[in-house]
Amino acid sequence: MARDQYAQEPLAGNAHFWLGRCLFELGMTGKALEQFQRVLQSYPGSPKTGEALLDAGRCYKRLGDRSRARML
Repeated sequence: MARDQYAQEPLAGNAHFWLGRCLFELGMTGKALEQFQRVLQSYPGSPKTGEALLDAGRCYKRLGDRSRARML
């Protein structure tokens, strides 16, 4: 998805968030978690940060890591 050349675009964090949501719905939980973590690490000012945090927790829950899911 968002290559390095687009990393500084204003909607890059938003794009990673929605890619994560799509991957989550497709059952690709590990890949979805990577996208949500990228939003949290690379785009902390994104308006999608709160939702990415919640969805990362949902990914951990689906992956069976309930302690991390609760922490998030």
